Amino acid sequence: MWRRMLASSPPHCALVLALAALLPLAATVAGSAEVAGEGEAELPAAALDRGDECSTGSSEVPSCSLNALQLRRAKRSRDGVRSAGEGAAGEGDRSGAFESAPAFQGSWSNEGRCAEDVPHELFFVMNHAGSARIDEMVLDRARPGSPNFRKWLSKAEVRELTRNGAGARALRASLVGHGSISVVEESAGGELLRARAPISTWEHFLDTEFSTYRHKDSGKVLVRAPAYSLPAHLHEHVAGVLRAVDLGEMVRVPTLELADATVKDSSGPPPWWNCSAEARVVYCDTVEELERAKGPVVTPTVLREVYNIPPVAPRGSASADVRRRTSQMVYASLGQHWSPSDRTQFQRAFNIPQDRYVRQLDMGDGFSSDQLCHESPNECIESNLDVQYMMAMSPWSAMGYFYMPRESTMHEFLEKFVNDMSQIDEPPSVISISYGMPEIGATVTAVKLFNSVAVTLALQGVTILVASGDDGAASAIARNRRHGECWIVEILGLQADWPASSPWVTGVGASLGAASRSPEVVCSVNATGPAAEAAGKFPPLITSGGGFSELNARPDWQEGHHQEVGRGVPDISLAGHAYAIVIGRKWLTVDGTSASSPAFGGMVSLINAERLQKGLPRVGFLNPLLYRNQNAFRDITVGDNRCAAHGAPCCGGYDAKPGWDAASGLGTVDYARLAEVLATENVIVEAPTATMEKLS
Repeated sequence: MWRRMLASSPPHCALVLALAALLPLAATVAGSAEVAGEGEAELPAAALDRGDECSTGSSEVPSCSLNALQLRRAKRSRDGVRSAGEGAAGEGDRSGAFESAPAFQGSWSNEGRCAEDVPHELFFVMNHAGSARIDEMVLDRARPGSPNFRKWLSKAEVRELTRNGAGARALRASLVGHGSISVVEESAGGELLRARAPISTWEHFLDTEFSTYRHKDSGKVLVRAPAYSLPAHLHEHVAGVLRAVDLGEMVRVPTLELADATVKDSSGPPPWWNCSAEARVVYCDTVEELERAKGPVVTPTVLREVYNIPPVAPRGSASADVRRRTSQMVYASLGQHWSPSDRTQFQRAFNIPQDRYVRQLDMGDGFSSDQLCHESPNECIESNLDVQYMMAMSPWSAMGYFYMPRESTMHEFLEKFVNDMSQIDEPPSVISISYGMPEIGATVTAVKLFNSVAVTLALQGVTILVASGDDGAASAIARNRRHGECWIVEILGLQADWPASSPWVTGVGASLGAASRSPEVVCSVNATGPAAEAAGKFPPLITSGGGFSELNARPDWQEGHHQEVGRGVPDISLAGHAYAIVIGRKWLTVDGTSASSPAFGGMVSLINAERLQKGLPRVGFLNPLLYRNQNAFRDITVGDNRCAAHGAPCCGGYDAKPGWDAASGLGTVDYARLAEVLATENVIVEAPTATMEKLS
């Protein structure tokens, strides 16, 4: 296994140089293409036994796209999922690298060794006390028939169960023993311990060398190492270290591909954004004009009709009052902001109550801006979409908006998300995350940390939804064509998106057909049939992401649904094409699984309200019950996710088929059937037929 070979390599900058040469993306180490020889370039193919080459070179779907690339991924995962520390246990105080940098480093260039006196902060990720027991407690409470079914715990109870006091004391003693290391902060739940020291001290403590890396596009500078080791006595307590080897991109799940129509200044939309069928971006004054110019679009009205969602509760009604007691939140980043006036215009168009406001959980980083959304619409696409549709589905719920700055990497999001969720005593009942990255760019430590905070939220009855990605089974790495259409996918294999691949979240994919009321199929750029024909001149710009994890093992609740060793995504699908939204006081449409996820989140909030009205706790972790009630969904059996987003190649993927599949999950939602399953206790569908802290 070539990843494991790299994980056990000695900690030296040459490792990163070799990887950069192997994966020459838009920006890598200067001259890296000349550093590596033939042997380095052949390393992955040799380690994967060869014999399954996939000839590509055009945008056509490769003839072997459903065979060789899946086989290549299966070969890499046949020994199970990878984990930090697997090459580190052994004799003496240290043995090999505890963790190495991911093979996929993105657009970072190595600018040389970091000066020894530069101060640097690291985050030590603690293992939960009795982590296996915590996992089983969640599964027990999510399992129908269990005496503990949906008996969620409080934040205080979860902290008492999970805090690793002995581990924290051992780590503190080890750090303080090095003299120049100072412990800065420990998260409220004990998940993270932040420490500061000069680079020279960290190099000695972690047995590594740190270099300075600069991001090609943003200019952001980070200090990172190619690998590190930990003292052996800390292995049982520490899951890994953040800001040691993680560089990762903040890969936005793209809702609108504007390769030739992006607004590049603050002068407002360009002339090719106008309200005509010939416009590159149809940009109208009213939703009615938008529909005349584009044809069928998705609106809150359409979603309610297609998915049997109940109408908005009248102001002052018992239903409205109980829905006010539910809470939901979207996560936003990459400099994305939302506009209150755009939200109001959207609500008025569909007679949605305007009583509730959005409370920003930004901890000082974010802001809403009507002016910015008018002058630079691209700055507001994602967040306006998330806020408008989650609120549209459940307008009486308390609504939160969590923000991070534009240059944040996925790993920096994780640090802040964990800290903030650790501090909130009453977390939101439903969280929707519309961002992710190919698994190959995620560190094992980051994956462990996300899983640890996700499982503790699940134990409190929080539902976490994550968009499955917009680049099919190959993920965003398919967009690089430096050495051919699918060269990097042939090397790395198909990729699930993280954190949608976490076993403690519900991964949400995209379907096509809702706007035209056609039978739904997988949303993809190569879709055919009535749903695609109805889209006319404006076909899908994205392909729903899906596949199998190499970082998270197949959970018990997926047993019998597939035979892969890794967790499969998505879990469900929902409309993902032609969502009508308001940006800068104008109407346009967007595509993406990042539309599907918050819309489904609003549905879950409605079901939480139904449960509250019956005196029942919130639904919490959904997946075990969803997989036991496959008939609560409308199965998608047409389409595939072989292609990436619009303009990128078709490098391989998975077909939709009866039952669960890695293109559409269990299928799309029928609210009435889903509510029958989730709004009551221990119901199995055999055949089709709280005020939140900081938001109040």
